[in-house]
Amino acid sequence: MMKINRAVVKQQAKDIIKGNVFKLFLITLIIGVLTGGGMTFSNTNIGGLDDILDRNPFSQNQDDNDSYDFDEFTTEFSDPFQGFDGNGKVSPVVAGVGVLAGVGALAAFWGFIISAASLLLSPLKIMLDGLFWQLIKGNNMGLGDGLGFIFKKTFDKNYLQKFLLELVQGLLLGLLYLLFIIPGIIFTYKWYFTSYILAEHPELSFDQAMNISKKMTNNHKGELFVLDLSFIGWFLLLIPTIGLAGIYVTPYYETTKALYYENFKIRAFQEGAITQYDFMTNEQKIAAGQAAPQMNTYAPAPQETYYVPAQEPVPQNNYYVPAEQPAPQPVAEPVVEAAPQPVVEPAVEPVSETVAEPAVEPVAEPQEAAPSPEYYTPTAPEQETPQTPETTEE
Repeated sequence: MMKINRAVVKQQAKDIIKGNVFKLFLITLIIGVLTGGGMTFSNTNIGGLDDILDRNPFSQNQDDNDSYDFDEFTTEFSDPFQGFDGNGKVSPVVAGVGVLAGVGALAAFWGFIISAASLLLSPLKIMLDGLFWQLIKGNNMGLGDGLGFIFKKTFDKNYLQKFLLELVQGLLLGLLYLLFIIPGIIFTYKWYFTSYILAEHPELSFDQAMNISKKMTNNHKGELFVLDLSFIGWFLLLIPTIGLAGIYVTPYYETTKALYYENFKIRAFQEGAITQYDFMTNEQKIAAGQAAPQMNTYAPAPQETYYVPAQEPVPQNNYYVPAEQPAPQPVAEPVVEAAPQPVVEPAVEPVSETVAEPAVEPVAEPQEAAPSPEYYTPTAPEQETPQTPETTEE
């Protein structure tokens, strides 16, 4: 299972935002104020109103359970002229209470208006992610063009689907975080790319975007969790810099997430987790004339030439590897004589040798010449047994 090389993607994000940091920060800040800053302000006002009401004269005789005692209330204001001066005018205390009540009601109404506006403008956050996706695709817009793109694409005919995505996803995640922290974290990363999907394919419904994001992040949620953890140091830098570090951190973080979306989408196509069928509307499916089970083998989208999924870098050798050359013909090499090795003579144990006496050759004794016979002895005929001559005695 191939993983995204986080270091490579983050370096690409740094390269993309060069020269555009301040512009991207301003766009993000404006959209953030319109979609989230107003809600925070309204909550603060409501809290201040509660403090004001807790200190008004009508609540000073309340017990710890904030329950009114009718007897105390009637006793406290039994004198019909207690709140008036001698000339029949309202005392400053009563007048102050009325002013505070009016200010509190106005603040509550203003908080409601801001909260409702923030909710209606919440789809702007989807197209803000779409702006960063356009950036990594090479469409670098100026400040005015960027804001115009966000507003124009938000309030088009597909506004309702963007609004429902923000509403439904926000309610579900809020409920999960309220009841169970861990499931809330899991579903956060399961729907991590819903805004990018709907920004790229505005014709889809919000539930299709949630389903596609679930398929893309299946078995890869840990990568997204580690990605967010890698930015903790940058986020902590906002504290000592009083938020000024956000000028760089915000565009850097948003661009990295957009690159991760592009990586995850390409990998999901390559692994078969998603197909072109997932990005078809119901009308397109009907027009295609094919049912969902038959479309699961739909050919994946062609590989885009812009971005290649980041892979682990190939380890570089510390030495130069020349190009492969054709095998040379064998050449007779001169025979190199081996250096003579010292011969170690085996130890010979002394053996008692038998001294051989010199052989004495027998001395030929002189023989006397045979006496010559006095008569002739004829030669014996062939093939006849020779006869021994008889000795003649003298």
